[in-house]
Amino acid sequence: MATRKSAPRLLTWEQVRKAYPDEWVVLGDLDLDSGPRILCGVVLGHAKTRREAHETTQEATLGKLSCTRWTGKRDPEYDIRSKAGTIRIRRAR
Repeated sequence: MATRKSAPRLLTWEQVRKAYPDEWVVLGDLDLDSGPRILCGVVLGHAKTRREAHETTQEATLGKLSCTRWTGKRDPEYDIRSKAGTIRIRRAR
């Protein structure tokens, strides 16, 4: 007996944040405002690390418009990683 795959569900950014709290999500089929702020999209994958989210969605995003976003709140102290190394950013108090 064949099973029918359901169509991917389009979610608003708030629905994505509630469904996948404190995770990295990869979104496709994006609807953006002129900001460009995400209005809605289809969750192609999610994970606790950005790398894992990318690795699990490589095939699904190949040649398509997609984005990766963190659903949690931004930490006042966070790292910026680049080829030059890691830089610790601290919010001024």
